[in-house]
Amino acid sequence: MKILFTTNLSNSAHRYNQGFSSTPPVYLQNINGIKNYTDTFINNSFENDKDSRVDNIKRRVSSNIETIWKNKADNAGRYKSELNKAEILNKISHALYDAGKTEKAAVILADSFNKIPRKVVSDNEQARIDKLVYEPQNLILLKDFYRTSMNNKSRLYVMESLKKLNSPYYLPVAEDILEFDKDTALYSDKKTSLTAREFLHSHYNFRLLKEPLSKNEIYKNAAMTVLDKWGLPQDINLLENVKNNNDIQIRSKAKNIESHLRKLSNVSETQTNTTKKQYKNPDLKHMSFDEIVKNLVNNQNIDDSILELKNKKYPDGVFNATKLINNMQDIKDSRAVSEAIKYIGQTGAFVSQREYVKLDDTTKSPYDNDKAEAYCKILLRSKSLSPSFGASNIPSFSATRIWDKKKFDPLNAPDSVLDDLAEKLHFTLGFESSVRDAITERYPEGFLESIFAAENYKNKVNIATKRLYSRIKKVLDKKQKILEESIELNKKKALGISNISKQKVRVNSTFIEPLKLDNKTHDVPVSNGIFIYGKAFDNDKNKFIEWLKNESEAQFVELTYDENNPKSSINQISEQLNIAQNVHKLTGSRTILYLKDIDKLLSDRTNENNIDCINEFKTLVEGVSKNYYTTFLIKTNLPLSEFDDAAKAPHRFDLKLNLSEGITQEDEKRLEELTKELDRLEQKTTEGYDLYKYDDSDYDGGTSDYLYRSLLYDTDF
Repeated sequence: MKILFTTNLSNSAHRYNQGFSSTPPVYLQNINGIKNYTDTFINNSFENDKDSRVDNIKRRVSSNIETIWKNKADNAGRYKSELNKAEILNKISHALYDAGKTEKAAVILADSFNKIPRKVVSDNEQARIDKLVYEPQNLILLKDFYRTSMNNKSRLYVMESLKKLNSPYYLPVAEDILEFDKDTALYSDKKTSLTAREFLHSHYNFRLLKEPLSKNEIYKNAAMTVLDKWGLPQDINLLENVKNNNDIQIRSKAKNIESHLRKLSNVSETQTNTTKKQYKNPDLKHMSFDEIVKNLVNNQNIDDSILELKNKKYPDGVFNATKLINNMQDIKDSRAVSEAIKYIGQTGAFVSQREYVKLDDTTKSPYDNDKAEAYCKILLRSKSLSPSFGASNIPSFSATRIWDKKKFDPLNAPDSVLDDLAEKLHFTLGFESSVRDAITERYPEGFLESIFAAENYKNKVNIATKRLYSRIKKVLDKKQKILEESIELNKKKALGISNISKQKVRVNSTFIEPLKLDNKTHDVPVSNGIFIYGKAFDNDKNKFIEWLKNESEAQFVELTYDENNPKSSINQISEQLNIAQNVHKLTGSRTILYLKDIDKLLSDRTNENNIDCINEFKTLVEGVSKNYYTTFLIKTNLPLSEFDDAAKAPHRFDLKLNLSEGITQEDEKRLEELTKELDRLEQKTTEGYDLYKYDDSDYDGGTSDYLYRSLLYDTDF
C-alpha cells in the first residue's frame, strides 16, 4: 500500500472543485531511511519514559473510575430518598413540556406525585413538598395535557395520581375534564371522568346542593346539571324530592340524571366517549375585549386568552373572576356576557363572587341559567374549601381567616369538645398542614413572643395540631369507609332488587319449619341437599348461609374440600356422617353439613381421579337425610351447567336456590343508616362554617386591617 501526502490546499481544491493546481505527490517509501528512523525514535522515546507514562495512565484511569463510582454512589444516595426522586422527576417533566412533549411530561409529573412521601418528618421536607406540589407550571401542563391527549391509559394514570395526591390545588384539572361544553375540544374516557368525579367528592360537600334544589326551577335545573357533570351514584338521594316535582320537565331531567349516575357504577376502563371535534384556536391578537371574553371558556388554550386579556385590559398583569365581575358593564355582546358568567362559575371560589351570580328574585334575566349553574359551583367551593383553593385559581388572592376564639380552642378543649370539632371541621381541615395553619391562625406567634420562647411556641402548636388532627383523621377514615360501603350498596341497588328475601321465605317453609318439626316428632321428611348458586354477590351468599345456620336450630358443621387431596376430603365427609348419626341418637338433633369448596370437585370432570371421587360423593349423598339425619349444603359461583348432572340430581339436592344479584332488604336498611350518618356529618360540617370567617379577594391585606383582625384572637394559652 502506498502512503500519499498532498498539501491541504490541493485537497481543498479537489473537494470543492475550485480549480487550484495540485502539488506533486510525495511517497514516503521513496525517502531513504525515514521509516526506520521514525520507528527507532518512537520506540526509544517510549522505552525511556515508559514507567512514568504507565503511572500517569494508572492515575488517570484510577481517578476516572473513582469519579464515576463516586457519582454513582451520590446518585444512589439521592435516589434512596423518595422525595429526591420526586423532585428530579418534576424537573424532567418540566423540561419535556418545554420541549413540546406534553403527554410524556404529564405522565412523569404524575410519577413525581406518586413518589411524594405520605409521612413527613421535618418542616424542611414539608416545604420541599409544598414547592413541588404548588408549582404553577404543573397546572398549566396538566390542563394542556387533558385538552390535547387522546391516550386513555395516560389520561387515567395521571388522574389516578392526582386523586391519590388529593391536593385541592388540582381540583381545577378534574373540573376541566368534566366540563363537556358543546364547543370545548375535550376528549375523555369514562374511567378517567369517574376518577375525576371521585377526586371532586373527596373535597366538595355535594349535600350543599340541597339548598338550590329546594329553590325555584332555574336553581333546580342548575343544581341537577352540576350533579350530572360532577356527581356519583351516592348523590342519587339528593334527587328524591325533585323526582316528584310538579313540573314534568324537572321530573324527567331528575330521572334521566339518576339513570346516568347509576350507570357510573358499571364504568369499565375500556369504555370511552365519542371524540369531540377538534377546536381551532382563534386569532386573539386581532380581537376586541368582547370577542376575547366570548372565547374565554371555549378556547382550547384558555391561558392564551387570559394573557391577551391582561395585555389589553389589565396592565397590572392581574386577571381573575373578581376583575371580570368589575368589568362586566364593559361587555356589550350577549354571548360574551354568557361566557363571562361561565368563566366566573368555573373559577370562582368566594362569597362575593357567589353573591354576584345569585339570581334576583324580582327580575328575570336571559343569563339566569348560566348564573344559577355558576352559583351552584361556587357554593360547593366556597363552603367546602379554605382560601387555599382560591390561590390555585386566582394567584393574587390573599385572605385572613378569623376563628371564633371561644368555640375553637384545640389546645385547651376537653376530648369531647375536640371530637365535636373534628366532625365540624373534617371537611375544611382535611390535611395535617391545614390543621397546622388553622392552629397558627388561632394562636398567632406575634402576640406570644413576650409570653413564650419560640421553641415553646412551636411545641404548643405541635401539641394542638396533634390533638385535633388525630381526631379529624378518625372522622375522615370513618367517612371514607361509609362512602366506600355506600358506593358498593348503590352498585347493587342499580342492579335491582335481589330475590334473596323471597328465597328465605321459601327456605323457611320448605326446610326450616319441617326441620324444627322433625326435631320433635322425628317423622317429618327433611331436604336431602341444598344447592345455592346464581349471580348474587359471594358475600350475599355467605350471609344467606349464616342466616340459615342461625335459623335452623340444627347442628351446623363446616368441612372445606382440599383439591390437593380429594380422597381425604371424601373420607372426612364419610366420617362426619357417622358422627351426625350418633349425635341424632343421643340428642335427636339433625345436622347441616356445609361442604365448602366442594364445587371445585363436582365441576371438574377432566381428571380421572376426580371422576372416581365424584362417584363416591354421589353414593354418599344419596339418602343422607334418611340414613344419617343430615342435609348437605353447597354454595357455588359457577353456573349449574358446569356440574355433573347426576351429582346435582333432585334426589340428591332437592332444594336448589338461585340467588339473584341486586340489593337485599338488609342492604337497603344498611344504606339508609349510612345515608343518615352522612347527613349527620354534613350537618356537623355546616355548623363548622360558623367557627370562622375570612375575607374574599377584595381584602387588601393592609397592616392596620391585619392588626385589627389579629386582636380578635384569644392570646391566652
